[in-house]
Amino acid sequence: MGLYDSIYFKRSMPEGFPPEITSETEFQTKSLDCEMLTFEIHEGGALKLVGGWHLEMNDPDPANERFRERARQYLFYDGSVDIYASFQRGGKRWTFDVTLHYWDGELKRIKTREPYCFDDYLAAYRAAQESASHAPQTS
Repeated sequence: MGLYDSIYFKRSMPEGFPPEITSETEFQTKSLDCEMLTFEIHEGGALKLVGGWHLEMNDPDPANERFRERARQYLFYDGSVDIYASFQRGGKRWTFDVTLHYWDGELKRIKTREPYCFDDYLAAYRAAQESASHAPQTS
């Protein structure tokens, strides 16, 4: 599992997002630094580094200048960012995957995938493992 970064949409939800996803929903990603950093995406689409578990943007400490410089660099991010979030629907856990495509700091495309029921996926996996453990061994 390991470390990840968090992303919050502080804007209207893009088309194709489930109604359970709100501006309070935490998306996780391993596409960026994986340092428990926190990013926000506002109406313009820019990927804004706003903090982390150990750093805050508004800390006046000069030692935070490195952090502020990194924040400026993300304003010009190029590449794809895979993110996912979980939500509850019908008493079950669901997962929603999204890919954000950035070019020169501008969000050019949002690709969504249909949400899938994590609980159903996990139950099917466990059933397959159980079935495999009872299958006759062949040599």
